[in-house]
Amino acid sequence: MSKLTLDEMLRRDADDPLAGFHLRFALPPGVIYLNGNSLVD
Repeated sequence: MSKLTLDEMLRRDADDPLAGFHLRFALPPGVIYLNGNSLVD
């Protein structure tokens, strides 16, 4: 796998159809919530 440039990451973020879903969750500023359900065997 090749390394992505900052420009490529920003372009992918801008094209992400799921990007707006974060607005559905009320989290304090600066908090990142990670759900690990998909990591369970």
